[in-house]
Amino acid sequence: MPEKHGGSWDMRKKNFQLLQGLFTRSVLETVKNKSYLQRIGITHVLNAAEGNRFGHVNTNQHYYRDTPIKYFGIPVSDLPTVDISKYFNDVANFIDEALKNNGKVFVHCMMGISRSSTSVIAFLMIKRNMLCEDAIRLIRKSRDIHPNDGFLRQLAALDNQLRRRRL
Repeated sequence: MPEKHGGSWDMRKKNFQLLQGLFTRSVLETVKNKSYLQRIGITHVLNAAEGNRFGHVNTNQHYYRDTPIKYFGIPVSDLPTVDISKYFNDVANFIDEALKNNGKVFVHCMMGISRSSTSVIAFLMIKRNMLCEDAIRLIRKSRDIHPNDGFLRQLAALDNQLRRRRL
């Protein structure tokens, strides 16, 4: 149970920083608390589950309009048949641009284990030249992740594509 702090729940112990400036967590704990995000210095939010259907997170650019937070969302369901790969480059560019400008990016989905982790893995592969298995290992040092089988296949395809380019 989070500690009570100044009239609001203190969630500092529940955030996970994957890399300098890159955080991920489930939406239920943090993402709708705009004042908290600002207080911990979050400058960018990537919603990997944008939408108002079951299993999605109903936040968008409009939700953050009264904050300086920059927002990017992808409307992806956590199903093995969904093509998340079409967003890999946009996601990687959004995260990379934020980090290059000393921003702090909060990446989330509904539970913080499949869509958000897939997005961060793709970023690490595309922008940090990591192999898929190395990116997964790095994230698992900080938190438990479980990209669904379809997302893992798409990450493997990206890994093969990037390896061929490097030859």
